[in-house]
Amino acid sequence: MGHDGTQDDHDAAGGEAASLDALKDATVKINEAAEALERRAELRAVNLAPERPSEDALKKLDSSMKRNSALIRKLKSLSEESRRGVLDDIAKTNQSKYVSEVVGAICEAPLKVKDVAAALAVCSALHQRYAEFARELVGGLAKLCVSADEEKAGVARKRAVLRLLVELLLAGLYSAHSVLLHIVKHLVAAADFQKDAEGAQASLSLLTALARAGREELLGLPHTLPVALAPASLESGEEGGELAAAAEAYRGAVARYEAALASRHTLPPEAQQQLRASVERCFEAACEALQGSHAALQATEAENARVLNNRGDLPEDMAAAYEAQRKAFEGLQRTAAQLGEVLDRLLPELKQGMTRIAAAADGGGGGGAAPADQAQQVFEDEETRSFYESLVDLRTVVPAVLLGEKGKESEQQQDGTAASGEQQEGAEGGGGGGKGAAAEGGAAAAKSSTAGSGSKVPVGDDSQEGKAEEPREPSQLDLLVSRLPGCVTKELADELAVNFCYLQNKGARKRLVRALAAELPPGALALLPFYARVAATLSRVFPEVGQGVVAHLEAEFAALQRSKDATPRTLEPRVRNMRYVAELSKFRVFPHGAAFSMLKALLDDFSGHNIDAACAMVETAGRFFYRLPETSTRTANFLEVMMKLRNARNLDARQSGLVDSAYFAVRAADRGAKRKQREPEQEYIRYLVYERLPLGQITKVLKKLRRLPWARFERYLVKTLVRATHKGRFSQIPHIASLAAGLSRYHPSLGVGLVDEVLEAVEAGLEVPDAGHYQRRVAAVRLLGELYNYKLITSQVIFATLHLILAYGHEAGTPPEVSRRLDPPANYFRLRLVCTLLEVCGQYFTRGPARRKLDRFLPYLQRYLLAKPPLPLDVEFDVQDLWDHLKLKPPQCDSYEAACAAVADIEAAEAAAAAKGLAPIEEESDREDGEEGGEGGSDGGSDAEGEEGGSQAEGEEEDEEARQEGGGDEEEEEEEEGVRMVRPAYQAAAEVDDDFEREFSQLMLDYQGRPAAAGAAPRQPGLGAAAGLGGGGPGPLLPSAAHGAPSQAGDGGEGEAVSFRVMMKRGGKDDRTRELHIPLTAGMAAHLRLKEEQEAAEKAELKRLVLAANTRDQQEQLDAVRAAQQHRRSGARGYYGRGGGRGSGGGERLL
Repeated sequence: MGHDGTQDDHDAAGGEAASLDALKDATVKINEAAEALERRAELRAVNLAPERPSEDALKKLDSSMKRNSALIRKLKSLSEESRRGVLDDIAKTNQSKYVSEVVGAICEAPLKVKDVAAALAVCSALHQRYAEFARELVGGLAKLCVSADEEKAGVARKRAVLRLLVELLLAGLYSAHSVLLHIVKHLVAAADFQKDAEGAQASLSLLTALARAGREELLGLPHTLPVALAPASLESGEEGGELAAAAEAYRGAVARYEAALASRHTLPPEAQQQLRASVERCFEAACEALQGSHAALQATEAENARVLNNRGDLPEDMAAAYEAQRKAFEGLQRTAAQLGEVLDRLLPELKQGMTRIAAAADGGGGGGAAPADQAQQVFEDEETRSFYESLVDLRTVVPAVLLGEKGKESEQQQDGTAASGEQQEGAEGGGGGGKGAAAEGGAAAAKSSTAGSGSKVPVGDDSQEGKAEEPREPSQLDLLVSRLPGCVTKELADELAVNFCYLQNKGARKRLVRALAAELPPGALALLPFYARVAATLSRVFPEVGQGVVAHLEAEFAALQRSKDATPRTLEPRVRNMRYVAELSKFRVFPHGAAFSMLKALLDDFSGHNIDAACAMVETAGRFFYRLPETSTRTANFLEVMMKLRNARNLDARQSGLVDSAYFAVRAADRGAKRKQREPEQEYIRYLVYERLPLGQITKVLKKLRRLPWARFERYLVKTLVRATHKGRFSQIPHIASLAAGLSRYHPSLGVGLVDEVLEAVEAGLEVPDAGHYQRRVAAVRLLGELYNYKLITSQVIFATLHLILAYGHEAGTPPEVSRRLDPPANYFRLRLVCTLLEVCGQYFTRGPARRKLDRFLPYLQRYLLAKPPLPLDVEFDVQDLWDHLKLKPPQCDSYEAACAAVADIEAAEAAAAAKGLAPIEEESDREDGEEGGEGGSDGGSDAEGEEGGSQAEGEEEDEEARQEGGGDEEEEEEEEGVRMVRPAYQAAAEVDDDFEREFSQLMLDYQGRPAAAGAAPRQPGLGAAAGLGGGGPGPLLPSAAHGAPSQAGDGGEGEAVSFRVMMKRGGKDDRTRELHIPLTAGMAAHLRLKEEQEAAEKAELKRLVLAANTRDQQEQLDAVRAAQQHRRSGARGYYGRGGGRGSGGGERLL
């Protein structure tokens, strides 16, 4: 007890000494402020009634230009250091003739706030000698305050000038407060934060300087003591003691200060009210601007965070813009806070800026707040999603008082526990034994631990003079922390987090951060997910827990990167650090941008232990980042970089395996994309249409499609053919039309359905003119033209579609806004559709009713062209190419009115013909198309057969396979095809050329060989391959008469026979042959006759193909010459939507 009493006396003596020192310091400061007020009052009294020297006295002083020029130079550089010298020169010189120069020098002086006292003394001295000085000086300084100089140096100088003007007013050099009122109004008007934020901030700074200089005198705000002490500190312990004397001195200083305040000069209340209202209005405008700037800054931060997460780095221009915006906001906040302090006003409450943890939560979805569908996509299964997303809500489990959400009172109630816990921390982990020392020791331990060692080095306590502290019982917090390594399930981790809330305080939170970050058991990598779950659960209520763990991991990573230690000792800490970062990132506690920055640093130095660390992070969280939408692109880029580094560098087998394992752990599950489930027959249809048909195998595809169950898959086949027009190549559209024509011979409903789908697609494109579907519309129009070429539709459908393209949306009664939406004036896409359709099938509209329909359509097209603005070059070239392709001259209409008149004449003539009962042109379409066989498009059957002849080798291979697989089924199918053929293939008229026939016969004879015997029978025309000569022995039979000619054999009078010559012997020139007559009924003769017919048909087909090839070559040469001439005449032209080349005749259009 005696020891305790001595300690209390010592504490009381120390408190009394502290109170005595505070009283003395406050007394000194208050006396200094009172003396300043008294000096100002004395100076004001002198300046109000100055005793100026007479003219005779002034004449006795030095008035030379040299001395006054020197004084003016000193005034231009006036400062506190040159104050005494300037005052001495003023007393010794006569400046009555140089007053204006003196005023200009003072106005030009680069004054600072610390030089205002010296400037006031100099101005008072000059005012006391020269009457006109004060008036000119105040006018010059006022002009300087309202000048447009917003540079940094200019604003600082204006601030000092304003302070000087206030001091001059209070010192009595002038009494017109209107000067200051005018300046304040000008500054308030200039503080427009919407138009000029920088100028407004400068005006706000000047107003702050003015308000601070004359807070009580100009604005009428209540005064405050320079130093205010609590009333309890003025109570004296003993009467007559030193403390009582100091208190008495303090009271005297306060009384002196209040007396000086009572005698000071202030503005009238009306002027104070005006000035205060103006300044407060400017402060309110600044507060509004501050809120707007803060919102804009937060939006910029969010955008920068998004770009940083997606790209990995922030562009320089965005970083510079953000830095400028942040500096402007901080400057405005600082100036507004200074003005609010002067006015005793508080700044508006701003929404707290996002911390790194909050930014990560917002950018990557807060922990446990991500949508269920997105989380299910990010994580592999429901159990994994539950582990990382379904965290315990501590606010519903733990009372709010224990969570510190009842205000500061609950925190203050736990201060005692916090202090005791921190004292235990100090004894356990470091010296100091105080509250602050314990916190600093915990932070130092968290930052310095790079290897994750949990060892502690006890240090003696200096306050106990090196004596060892007695062993103590472990606290509940120590027992709780010791349970961390045993958290091997989700339930145990959640239970530990809940139990911690019942023991938490500031010191306990720091202790837990150190345990979570720096005291992990060595090699226990399996505990990292559960440690991260504890940190994520507690960080939702105590953000400093998550922030502390994140800060420790960042510091540890930086230390490991700086060490460059490639020994096995640092491998485990590096891998553990990156795995911990990855786990916290999956809980959305660690910022994703910071995690990617670490990975980038590892990839920049991809060698040694950095490879292991990078692979550890990618294996742990790479799949999560890859499936997260906002980080997917960036993760893919990092994976590509990692694989390129792996291929470029000479890594050992272990490191290469690590990289491959990490890479395929992220991308393995995405190799097989999910495909739509279809029936096998539908997949087979897609294979034939999308893969086999583009190769030109039309006949093969046709035969295979005919074997399908037609009733079930006809509609799907039609849709597949329509989709193939825009999903496949543009050049395969003729193949689609050829296939449809071939199938429609056996299933007419397919042709009807396909035409309906194409027409519906064309009209849908006109109803919804979406630029994204332009290519699809062009493909539909191209297919429509090809269907006409293969006689699936008539010319009436083609011209009805052409008129629909031009007139849709422009019918009578359509509102103008609807017409502009369906066909904007500057949109020329419909012209492209018309050009595409006519280029495909317009070459067949050369005569008859089809030509008359084309001539009728051209005025409508010309009217549409003239209704549009001037055509772009590419569209104009397409139209000119169309005229050249159709070999037509465009209608000669000079204006839109002329085109409308031409259309009106056509419609009037048709109306008159209809009134007389004459049939319109359209009624002849059926007959006209039927008669146009040689002029219009080719038939689907002829096209298919032509293609079959063009790919004879493939057909033979397929027939051979069919024979081997199906036996006689193929023959029955061929017979069925022959029976169901509705019309023969179109055969073009063969051109007879005598020279060619002669040369061709000579070629065939040379190829097959001639009889060598001079006396041999001459070869008759029409003989087959049996006329060739064989080798030794009995050779082949040589027919001596034309195939099928009657012949008499001997005298027996037999019926018709065929004569053959049998070679008995061949030796040089002596060839011996013998004539043999065989009846036509014999099998040998019948076989020979059939063979000769086949050879004759083969020869005719070969001749036809050669003639067609010659004709096509000549046509291509002629087209090339014409194209070259046209190119030289009109220059290069745009080319849009052209398909493959086509022959001039319908029968030769082999697709």
